[in-house]
Amino acid sequence: MRRSPVVVALLAVLSASLVLALGTGPAVAIAPTVLPIGSSVPARAPALSLASASPRHQITKYFTVHGTLQAGDRVVLQRRSAKKWATVSTRTLARPATSTRAGYRFQREGAASFRAVLLRQGKRVATTATRASTYRRVATEAWTNADDNRIFTRIGGRIAAGERTSDTVVVFGQFSRRTVSLQVLRGRKWTTIARRTTSSPGYGLAKFTTPSTTATVTRKYRYQVSGTTAERPVTSRVTTVRHMNPRDYRGAVRTAYTYMKSYCPRQVITLSPDPREDTSFSTYPDLQIELARTLRPGKTMQYIALHECAHIRTFKVYGDSIDAGEKKLDKIYGKGNGVEMLADCMSYRMGADVGYGGAYTTRCTGARGIAAQRVLAGKKA
Repeated sequence: MRRSPVVVALLAVLSASLVLALGTGPAVAIAPTVLPIGSSVPARAPALSLASASPRHQITKYFTVHGTLQAGDRVVLQRRSAKKWATVSTRTLARPATSTRAGYRFQREGAASFRAVLLRQGKRVATTATRASTYRRVATEAWTNADDNRIFTRIGGRIAAGERTSDTVVVFGQFSRRTVSLQVLRGRKWTTIARRTTSSPGYGLAKFTTPSTTATVTRKYRYQVSGTTAERPVTSRVTTVRHMNPRDYRGAVRTAYTYMKSYCPRQVITLSPDPREDTSFSTYPDLQIELARTLRPGKTMQYIALHECAHIRTFKVYGDSIDAGEKKLDKIYGKGNGVEMLADCMSYRMGADVGYGGAYTTRCTGARGIAAQRVLAGKKA
């Protein structure tokens, strides 16, 4: 039987009422979810994270961006600058991936904040949490034999013109070979006069020698260890060196030098700063002589000048084994006075008058005389 639309609608209402009536619980109204035509459920934003394992001393930091990445996605690395985010790296994926890398090179030491942004079809769909990264170079260690790590301190601030002295700079660099430069101050500018490069990373040596000069002149020296992107540079403290030519000596210093110049040429001689000082002495390892201001030209000054010259020659013969040399000389001359007795005996051979000497001994025959002769000739006793 054909039903009219009104009848069909009435039957539908009655059927719904019947279902509700047959239910065991209270009546509940159900509202269906209605989606617009052509629409779909919105996709959840992909999870995105940013990680970095770059060490602090590494100037270029590498970041790994983790997430579900599709072909065509653009991963943007951003650095916070003031109150804004600036893009520092962009990578477009050619194929799907679960991670990708991005890098940033620091311009200077410091810390910065970074984040990664995922762009899909030109729209930002995910942003990572902020991650801090720091660039700090490690310190470089450099030292010499001096307590304050200056160079050329063994000469006590003075060196005879025409003489040269050497010193070694020890460098500890962890990551690369290092360039070490010897510099001299010319006017107001530091000028490099020699360069050395350590043979390998880690512990390295750089040996330098003072330049030769015949002038009486004061110069300032220092050394520098070049920096790298991972290690900081080092600049040493300044060493002041007076190059002294004996031709410019005056007064008592000139007279004393005249007595000894045949045996101690180009010898550095100074006067004691104390006008009442009556003791003259020679020093090691700088090989210098300081004269008492109370000395006057004559036989006594000649003896003292030659005695100190004998010490200088003895220092040069025995070098760094001076302690062993003293023990040997004590056996020859007498315990505790061997070095001084040797200097007396050498001074007489150089022309000192025994009548004005004898501060330690005048007995220079036999083994004593032979020892004095050998050392004066540049040989060990």
